[in-house]
Amino acid sequence: GDNLFANSLIALNADTGERIWHFQFVHHDVWDRDLPAPPNLFDVERDGQKIPAVAQVTKSGHVFVFDRLTGAPLFPIEEKAYPQTTLVGDTTSPSQPLPLKPKPFARQILTEEELYAPDEPAFVDDFIDHKQNEKGFTVLDRFKQVTSEGQFIPPDTLGTILYPGADGGAEWGGAAVDPRDGTMYVNSNEMAWIVRMAELGSSSSGKGLTQIHCARCHGGNLQGLGVIPELQQVRSRLTPKEIQQTMVLGKGAMPAHPNLSQEEIASISDYLSGLEVGSEEDHRVEKAGNTPYAMVGFGRFKDQRGYPVVKPPWGTLNAIDLNTGEYKWTIPLGHEEGLIDPNHPVSGTENYGGPVITAGGVLLIGATKDEKFRAFHMETGELLWQTDLPAGGYATPATYMVNGKQYIVIACGGGKMGTPSGDIYLAFSL
Repeated sequence: GDNLFANSLIALNADTGERIWHFQFVHHDVWDRDLPAPPNLFDVERDGQKIPAVAQVTKSGHVFVFDRLTGAPLFPIEEKAYPQTTLVGDTTSPSQPLPLKPKPFARQILTEEELYAPDEPAFVDDFIDHKQNEKGFTVLDRFKQVTSEGQFIPPDTLGTILYPGADGGAEWGGAAVDPRDGTMYVNSNEMAWIVRMAELGSSSSGKGLTQIHCARCHGGNLQGLGVIPELQQVRSRLTPKEIQQTMVLGKGAMPAHPNLSQEEIASISDYLSGLEVGSEEDHRVEKAGNTPYAMVGFGRFKDQRGYPVVKPPWGTLNAIDLNTGEYKWTIPLGHEEGLIDPNHPVSGTENYGGPVITAGGVLLIGATKDEKFRAFHMETGELLWQTDLPAGGYATPATYMVNGKQYIVIACGGGKMGTPSGDIYLAFSL
């Protein structure tokens, strides 16, 4: 089914809890298209009348705008048909909703013409088939091996392009809206990812359960990456009891798995500890059911220099008039240090963390991979000022006032996109 109320905006009566209206942005989500950030509340003007509105930004790079009292769309929304999955035993929704206005703030399909450096060696960052890199595939080679047909194309065993990627489009920082004129300011990622499924043997064996519940983070071959540890030799670090305890309670960035039964957890632990002997059929878990396919990972599609395979900009900042649905301006946000390209003097970068806006007409944002903090003119998008942070500011700034003086503070936690971690809050006066 559609998995209502996942991926949904829901309006409740705060006094009674009664549901007034709802809207689902993705039906039966198999693309990790959860809503990345809270909605924005503001007023728009239509025919001289003020309408209380709510806007929701999405990972796919769309802005949906509604009358927040009734749920009526303030711009037309099309329920568009999409192809169905070819994976036996799986189902996908026959259609998905897309707003006809504003136009998307992120590109929607990766074509061969959009490849930045097609002859560079390919690299799929994170968890998908790292051995492909050893075969000398170029970006163009790899692109031709997978499906790239735009939004909401069902994943398959060869690989499909997810563009924008699993981290947007919009990300956790969300958008800012000026309550005085209804202008939205939203930053966006422009990174293609590859999603790949794999056919399982017995999905109710320890091996099958591990592929379903562990491979999506630890890799298809459980090889791990960066801060996510490998599980191939986990038996040398943890006892079976410790593995089970970690799955039950979670640890660090790893969540607990309350959805798994004790029998399923024990089966995974036995497999990782090398205690599962005999055929997969000998180790079936009754509760597990039949899951013929599992996502074995998804990853950023880059070249081996670490640059996204798409043409710049790789991150943008956008100003959208939500009264009309028209863009005021779009600029690259951030710069990939080391890239010298006269066609792209400002490349934009991946970015995590949203903007804050002031009554004085200044927008402030960190977010970028180059670990800078920037101020922009809200009306024009002109860069007014920038400075280096002690670590990446991958958070939305906060503003406050003390003794009549306004300050902006940002958390410099770093740790994303290969940048160093930090533990500093940095405040600036305006």
